[in-house]
Amino acid sequence: MKDIREALEKYIHVAWSDEDIIELRPLPHEKGTREWIKAIELLDTERIERLIAENKAGANIYAGILPRERIGGGHAADVKGGRVVWVDYDHISPEEAITKADSKGCPPPSMVVNTGHGAHLFWKLDRYTAAEEFNIFLKRFATFIEADTASTDLSRILRLPGFQNTKDMAEEVYASIVYAADECIYSIDELKAIVPEDFYIKVEQPVKLPSKPIEWNDSILNVEVVRARKYVEEIEGSGTGGRNRQTYRVAAVLVTDFQLNDSEALTILAEWDLSRNDPPIQTDPKYKGKELERLIESARKYSKKEMGNKLKLEADVEDIQLPTVFSNSPKPEPEIKQVEKKKEKTLDKFLHPGGTLELICKFLDDGAYSVQPELSLGAALVFFGVVLGRIVCDEQNTRTNLYVIGTAPSGTGKDRALSGISEIAIACGLDRILGPAGFRSGSALLKTITKQPRCLSLIDEAGIFFKGIQAASRQSNHAIEIIKNMLELYSKSGSVFIPPAAAGYETKRIYQPCFGMYGCTVPESLYSGLSKEALTNGFLPRTLLIDGRDDPVELEPTIISVPNELIRNIDYWGRVSMQQQGPGNVSDIKHEICPEPLIYEHTVEVREYYKSMREELSAKGKQVGEPWATLWTRVVERGKRVALIHACSLRSGVVTLESAKYGIEFVQTVTEMMIKKLQDNLFENETERNHQRILKIIRASGKPILKRDITRKTQYLKKFERESIIESLLESEQINTVQVGKGIAFIAI
Repeated sequence: MKDIREALEKYIHVAWSDEDIIELRPLPHEKGTREWIKAIELLDTERIERLIAENKAGANIYAGILPRERIGGGHAADVKGGRVVWVDYDHISPEEAITKADSKGCPPPSMVVNTGHGAHLFWKLDRYTAAEEFNIFLKRFATFIEADTASTDLSRILRLPGFQNTKDMAEEVYASIVYAADECIYSIDELKAIVPEDFYIKVEQPVKLPSKPIEWNDSILNVEVVRARKYVEEIEGSGTGGRNRQTYRVAAVLVTDFQLNDSEALTILAEWDLSRNDPPIQTDPKYKGKELERLIESARKYSKKEMGNKLKLEADVEDIQLPTVFSNSPKPEPEIKQVEKKKEKTLDKFLHPGGTLELICKFLDDGAYSVQPELSLGAALVFFGVVLGRIVCDEQNTRTNLYVIGTAPSGTGKDRALSGISEIAIACGLDRILGPAGFRSGSALLKTITKQPRCLSLIDEAGIFFKGIQAASRQSNHAIEIIKNMLELYSKSGSVFIPPAAAGYETKRIYQPCFGMYGCTVPESLYSGLSKEALTNGFLPRTLLIDGRDDPVELEPTIISVPNELIRNIDYWGRVSMQQQGPGNVSDIKHEICPEPLIYEHTVEVREYYKSMREELSAKGKQVGEPWATLWTRVVERGKRVALIHACSLRSGVVTLESAKYGIEFVQTVTEMMIKKLQDNLFENETERNHQRILKIIRASGKPILKRDITRKTQYLKKFERESIIESLLESEQINTVQVGKGIAFIAI
């Protein structure tokens, strides 16, 4: 601890004054305590001991490099100035970073920190410098000396020295101070002089928003405005639970996808808010009429959407007559002829299910840095389904346990749903339903479900879990038994499950077991762990694969503890269980008892709807043929489970047509998205998978690709495997060879 204290003391002397308020932020946030303290308080023994413990638990330890103006401030608006200029170099050594800065004419840094996978360089300033002076300069400075320009925002947090870089726990790497010379002090003007005056980069100027929407007239209403307005008309609004996030997404579409200026964006956003949100944001007195402006400013700063994406759509606009006013005008809207483009399926219409599900999703999203609403919904359905297990069924004995796997790229917040669901379970006194995060064998699963007849398994990196099952199944039947038992538990949730006799534990009958599973993973890991056998053995037809977002909205979490309203909603079903099963709470229903669940009957319309959808989807399954037919024929069965969960969420007392349509349409949409992904990523075996990988690489190049380039992108293959695949692709006439200079290249046919 002495070494850490010394490192922090040196860091403080360069970066802050003792009385500066600094933001201390361990990440991921669930593994540490975010707080705002005086810089000198960072040296408190108890605090250092706590940070060490959080670091060992997997938290990366960060602090805001510029002081915060107030306790709780974490945005650029909460930064009024600072005492240091910094740059961040990724994936090079501190020595290389110093050399690079020196080659650009920089004076010796006041401090250099080795972050474990890069370096931070600091220049201490001779005076407290206002944020306005930092604003544009930091990005120009970092760009000129070839550092990371993404690390120049005023609210930037940087890794503190003395602690392990836990991004890869398998590699024990610590951040450390290479040297600190707090006597090396510079003026901001000295550092500004390093960047030539004629050095130009595109820097967004501070946005000054209009205080009210503009009046439309012929001079400003252009084709882009018309397109943007027609596009956002199709986007649904929200209630108080999610309207700010939904409105942020619309703002991002306007200022990035359509590249509208702030006046144009504000006017369209205001009209959309009034017609789509209930109640509208602009009528809420607590925002004082400024929230739409703030959302536009945030979207312009933080959205990761591709600029002008929607402007790339081809359109015939030669004869468009632009209207002078919006929807109040009697003039007809102009027609824009766009090239036919198949609309991508999304889950947007299902993200606000109402009731208890909505409260769960809101808690998960409001506590996230990277918001993944689709994954939040998937986790909410599984968790609430297990809460309802053995308590509720419909008139056809449909039960509520689900298997869901959420996928999203690394670093996009996919694990928030896992931690958030655990927090809810513990806050509601339901920690007993939380089961293991995976199983090594089928017998381990059986032992668990015998002790916990209602069990929720939350699996991080689910792709690795299923890949391990696939690998182990080649050597042992124990791994195969995991999937077999999961399938049987799914099907027997409305009857009795009798585990097979096995040595080591007493076989007991489990009445109406409820085993739910939610896992998250990166897509590549999941699909490498699945084969086409998962379609035929029944696992995938019983599972919902939900895609998260590649570029989620990034916001500061606005909630810490589980809301009382959510706890009361969950507790309601504890009281229902007491009425159905006798004394005890939700988690006290034992496997020895044969539960008598509350029955949610179907309305007449629901019975007819289920019958028609069963016929329609059965016909669709026959049309597409195997192996995809099995996914379609199980849509109604899975949809009825979701519908029952939705009806219980709303406490409707019966399964209404609204809930039935929500469940069927949700599962139908997920199935369409699943099939599209599986067709591109599911293979019979690893050999077929590698064939397709190389073929994709050649096709993606769009031009002849040399063998050395294929080798670089397939270093996981052995030389003879790669050559065998290329030879096979040539023989099957999927690729061809062309002469490039003196070498041979490959091109897709």
